[in-house]
Amino acid sequence: MTTIASDQRRVVALFSVNRSLKLAPASVVVPYQYSMIIWAIILGYLGFGDVPAWHTLIGAAIIIAAGLYIFGREQAAGRSEPVMDPPPA
Repeated sequence: MTTIASDQRRVVALFSVNRSLKLAPASVVVPYQYSMIIWAIILGYLGFGDVPAWHTLIGAAIIIAAGLYIFGREQAAGRSEPVMDPPPA
C-alpha cells in the first residue's frame, strides 16, 4: 500500500530528473541515470530478496556499457550539446 508521502516523493523524483535534463546536456546527465539500474537491482535484492536472472544482469551491463562508451566518446571528441540558460523562476 502506498502512502501520499511516498507518491509525493516519486513525483518530486520524476520532476528532478526532467529538470536536470533541461538544465544540463543529456550527454552529461544520462550516465548518472544508469545508476538507477544498479540501485534497482540492489534494492530489489535487499528489500524483496529478488535475485536477478543472468540475462537481466547481462542486459543491464550492455546498456550501461553502451551509455558509458557514448559518454566517453563524446568527451574525447570535445563535443557537447549547447547549454541553455534556465528559464527565470
